[in-house]
Amino acid sequence: PLPLELPEYSEFCEGAQVTLSVPTDFNDIQWSNGSTARTIVVLSSADLLVTANDPNGCPASATAEILAVDCPLEIPNIFTPNGDATNDAWFPSGGFVRADAWIYGRWGNLVFEGDMVRDRWDGTHLRNGEPCPDGVYFFVLELRKADGSGAKHTGHIQLLH
Repeated sequence: PLPLELPEYSEFCEGAQVTLSVPTDFNDIQWSNGSTARTIVVLSSADLLVTANDPNGCPASATAEILAVDCPLEIPNIFTPNGDATNDAWFPSGGFVRADAWIYGRWGNLVFEGDMVRDRWDGTHLRNGEPCPDGVYFFVLELRKADGSGAKHTGHIQLLH
């Protein structure tokens, strides 16, 4: 039999989610939560077992311990997109699955718009891709948790190259 591999232990922030997938060459999938889907989304702590048949028809199984931990929301107030691979992008961290952000320059011009889960702000202007000047920027951030609840945050960011 071929091994059926899942991460044995995973942590994620409460409010976010973890996705587990069985490789595409396995079939007859059965998760301990009753699902028979190839991919499942886990929203809370769980101990899971999955069984499936490998490409040779041999049974295989794997377990995964998933732990939802309390993570504080962190919204940085300064970043330095200077290419040194440290603090080169601005993004919040914590328990959410979506983080829509709008970032404005000192005169109210929109310089970034997007989902911070997918696209972190690297200090460039959304329209021309040019680096934004050093300074203070205003943000509006709408966070959405996996359960659909959300919160809106506003504040300032200092950009220093």
